[in-house]
Amino acid sequence: MTLRDPKVDHQAHTPTQDVSAAYARAVALDLLSQRLVAFADLKRRGVLVLDAPASRISQQLVDQYLQLKARNRL
Repeated sequence: MTLRDPKVDHQAHTPTQDVSAAYARAVALDLLSQRLVAFADLKRRGVLVLDAPASRISQQLVDQYLQLKARNRL
C-alpha cells in the first residue's frame, strides 16, 4: 500500500507559465510516471497494489479487502 501525496498530484496537474514552476511540474509528472511503471511491474509479478490519497485510503483499503475476501485470496 502506498499513500499518494496530494501536493505532487496538484503540482503535476496545475498548468503554469513560470519557469521555476514548470520545472517543479515536470519533476512531479516524472515522479507520477515512475510510480505507474513501478506499480505495473509489481502487478505483473502478482503483487496486489493499492495507491490512494491518504484521505481516501480507509475506504479503498476496505473495498480492496472485501474484493480479496470475495475471491478467496486472503
